[in-house]
Amino acid sequence: MGWLLSRRNMFGMGVAAAAALPGMLLGPWWWPVLAAAGYGLGMLIAGPPPSALDLSVEADARNIRRALDRVVGQARRETDAQVTNAFERLRAEALPLIAALEREPGGGPHLTVIGQMAFEYLPETLASYLRVPGAYRRVRRGGRSARSVLLEQLELLRSQLDAMERDVVLRDLEAMTRHGEFLRTRFADPLTW
Repeated sequence: MGWLLSRRNMFGMGVAAAAALPGMLLGPWWWPVLAAAGYGLGMLIAGPPPSALDLSVEADARNIRRALDRVVGQARRETDAQVTNAFERLRAEALPLIAALEREPGGGPHLTVIGQMAFEYLPETLASYLRVPGAYRRVRRGGRSARSVLLEQLELLRSQLDAMERDVVLRDLEAMTRHGEFLRTRFADPLTW
C-alpha cells in the first residue's frame, strides 16, 4: 500500500496517463509504449526514493527503545526497587548509544547487539527471574540467590554497553582527528585557499 501512494508512483502514473492519451490517437501500439515511457519519466521527476536502509535503521532504533521501555515497565510493576533501578540504569545507558548508532550507516553491528539485548535477553532473563516465587528470589543456593544472579547479569550487560559506547566515541574522535588534520593541511598555506 505504501508504494501505491508513494510520491514516485503518483508522479509516474500521472505522467503515464498524460503520455498515453496522445498515444491512443497515434494507434493501438503507441499508447502502451508512451505510457511506460511517461511512467519512467514521472518517477525521474519525483526524485529518488528515501533510503530504505535509513528508514529501517530508524525503525529498528525506535523498536529497540520501545522494547527497552516495555521491559523496564514490567520490572517496575513486578520487582523490587533495586532490580528496577538496575533495569532503568541499563536503559538509561542504552538510549544515548542507540541515538549515536542511529546516525551510522546501517546502524552498525552494535545496534544489532542492543536489539538482541532488548528483544530477547532482557525479557527472557526477567521472565526467568519472575518464574521464581517471590519468597525464594533471595534464598541463597550455592552461595547465590536468583536476585543476585539477575543483578550480576544486568551489570554484565551494562559493562558491555560501556564497551560499545567507548568504541563509538573512539571512532568519532578518530574521525574528528582526521578532519582536523585535513583542515590543517588544506588551510595551512593561504595561497591554497
